[in-house]
Amino acid sequence: MPKAKTQAATANIYAVVGSDEAEVKRVAAELATNLTPPEAGDFGLEIIDGVAENAEQAAARIRSTIEALQTLPFFGSTKVVWLKNANFLGDTQIGRAASVQSALEELSDLIENGLGSDAIFLISATEVDKRRSFYKSLAKRAEMQIFERLDSSRTGWEEEATEIVRSRAQKRRLKFDEDALDLFVLLTGGDTRQIDNELEKIDIFLSSGTGFQPVGKTGVSPVITSAAKMAASQTAEATVPRVTVDLVRDTEATDHVPRKKDGSINAYALGIAAPHAHRFETKQLVEAMQACLEANLQLVTTQLDHELILTEVVVKLLGL
Repeated sequence: MPKAKTQAATANIYAVVGSDEAEVKRVAAELATNLTPPEAGDFGLEIIDGVAENAEQAAARIRSTIEALQTLPFFGSTKVVWLKNANFLGDTQIGRAASVQSALEELSDLIENGLGSDAIFLISATEVDKRRSFYKSLAKRAEMQIFERLDSSRTGWEEEATEIVRSRAQKRRLKFDEDALDLFVLLTGGDTRQIDNELEKIDIFLSSGTGFQPVGKTGVSPVITSAAKMAASQTAEATVPRVTVDLVRDTEATDHVPRKKDGSINAYALGIAAPHAHRFETKQLVEAMQACLEANLQLVTTQLDHELILTEVVVKLLGL
């Protein structure tokens, strides 16, 4: 769901913006498909590539958009003009260029004066300077959807991320038990692109019945990452028996546990690990964490086969 949505004064201008790149691209693509008249065929959608390498190119793309909006569609049908993935609307060197601002003013005037009934304008962008007059004009005239990336340093992000995962899993007819859901949320950190990628891997795995080993966007296997985090959390839990969210008696023993940006302990991982800590000796947990660390380094710094590395570390963990 969008973080914010405004209704348009007119029904033929749409904007999909926000820092959540994956969601912006997905929603904009779906919207372009839905807005394009089926009977118009290939002539019903004109896409202007909004990824510009310099100010001159950005200004040219904006003026191409204006020209496309002012050109009558073929066969008298409605035409959708999509300025796709615009990267010159933010507070960047390209976005601040006088030539770009001048071109955006021309586009803003066109939006303000209203498009003809035979044109639909769609714009998508992941970085937008909301102080600019173009954005204000767009916000006033367009039906706007805003998708902001989830801030995993903010208190309570886990609950929102959990709902995102649960909703997207349900669309794929996937169901997590609560422990698996908590771990999945922790690993993906609320990143919608990562959530979709990992859900797709799970879906493919369950559909094909064949084994696989997903590797996260950082190049580190989620299995290794989760094991390392679990081991670190459980080591802290075993070393400091009386740990609460608000009071930690021995600060040195918790220097290595996960923390938020403000420096406070991230109790989410500890909460997952705590019920299982009593099953292990401290020595076992330390050795497990060391094995995961060594495997992690091999994954990201060597050309060794990932499957071999993972198999070895699993054997080590099972033997502890």
